Amino acid sequence: MAEETLDAAIKTHQLEATASKTVGLTLEGGRDWSPTLYIRLVQDYGLENEVAQHLASTYGGRAFEVAKMAQVTGKRWPIVGKRLVSEFPYIEGEVLYAIQEYACTAIDIIARRTRLGFLNVQAADEALPRIVEIMGKKLNWCGDRKTVQKPLPQRVLQIDENALHEILNEVDLNKNGQVEIDEFLQLMSAVKKGQVSDSRLAILLKTAEESLDLRAPVSVDRSGGGV
Repeated sequence: MAEETLDAAIKTHQLEATASKTVGLTLEGGRDWSPTLYIRLVQDYGLENEVAQHLASTYGGRAFEVAKMAQVTGKRWPIVGKRLVSEFPYIEGEVLYAIQEYACTAIDIIARRTRLGFLNVQAADEALPRIVEIMGKKLNWCGDRKTVQKPLPQRVLQIDENALHEILNEVDLNKNGQVEIDEFLQLMSAVKKGQVSDSRLAILLKTAEESLDLRAPVSVDRSGGGV
């Protein structure tokens, strides 16, 4: 996806580019991945088969680190791996792992790490209180900090289907029912130049960007002692 995005940007804006230096680069966790890795997660940690497959495909060899953070379920089976919501294979241990990987807000988890907010609005809304609880305990949030975390994700989630279609239709310039990368890039270019101010998608993106101001600075101990 990243390569396709860059190719489209280069083509649209007639940019000069050299050959990619990252084609074939193994992603973090990819070196230790294998098609049967999930079986080891089931056998070694007592995870559900569906959860194990999800962790293996998402984190590769790093799935074992996530599994070590998974909480005991208190059931005969699965032994570990409490789900955030029953319908999806995302587990509470992933929230802890995401915090370790610098997730700072609830929307980081819902929209950027699990994608639950895009898959099922009701499920994301159901998982939100538990996500805030886990993050609050791990990051030592006060009551006010926890309260601040809930409104923005809920506002993002509470877009009805008709409104969403209308928003996407504003960006769909050729009216083919799809928002193509060229159309998205044109919109964002216009937004950056100040040529568009009333696009609802642009407003939503700006709201999400402003939400980054809610992030607390990453502490030295979380950053491994580095700058």
